[in-house]
Amino acid sequence: MNKFVRSSMDGELPISSLEVDAPVTCPGDVTLSEVEELSMLEPYGAGNPRPVFALLGATVDAVQSVGQGRHLKLRLSKGTCRFDAIFFSVTAQECGVEAGMRVDAAFYLQVNTFRGNTALQLQLIDLRPSLIPSRHEAEAIALCRRCREGEDLTAQEVARLRTTREQFALYWTVLEHWLRHGKVEGAELPLLRSLAAAGGGNESFLRAILSVQVFSERGLLSVRQGGDTLTLRLVPVQGKVDLFACPYLVRLQGPSAT
Repeated sequence: MNKFVRSSMDGELPISSLEVDAPVTCPGDVTLSEVEELSMLEPYGAGNPRPVFALLGATVDAVQSVGQGRHLKLRLSKGTCRFDAIFFSVTAQECGVEAGMRVDAAFYLQVNTFRGNTALQLQLIDLRPSLIPSRHEAEAIALCRRCREGEDLTAQEVARLRTTREQFALYWTVLEHWLRHGKVEGAELPLLRSLAAAGGGNESFLRAILSVQVFSERGLLSVRQGGDTLTLRLVPVQGKVDLFACPYLVRLQGPSAT
């Protein structure tokens, strides 16, 4: 069966998907009484599946192994709202989650009673690095786009974008390490977040995006985007390349440029 699927999919297996009934857009509006009312939809089964909800762009505040390491307990937040969550038969290593990450979570809503206390709990059924940008990330993406397209920038925006040779060298070292055996492919936002985390420093997400744009324009990096997926490859070059001849960076030059 797998051989047939690969042949009909040009050698690539299909990506599994999960159907979500409704995203939770206003977490503060989800009350214990509303969750209890979901019991009116029971019994669940093949012809009446349990409703699946999603929380997009949540932050992982805490992660804890429970049940002798067999399960995972999480604390998720979005805005001022906080949620306790349980992920059965999964470890932190298996799902690649850690405190501080921004995630998209799919779950069942349930009521949990423990030691006489009854509270709302999310029973997670899937978790992934978020494909929804935070406000800061959206601002950084928009600023880099405006720089690339030659739009007017304020003095403050120019100062944010200015990047030293040493900073570019750090991001290039990370990319060389990632790509030494070929391409890297993944969801765009999580990939850029990983690059930013590896590069570190002030305005790391902004500088990660700018570095990819500059390396691509200078012919050092092949960047292919398809939907939410980003594919990166190194491009062999002869001799040195002047990064600061990139038109994106030329626009940033001035008397106080680094």
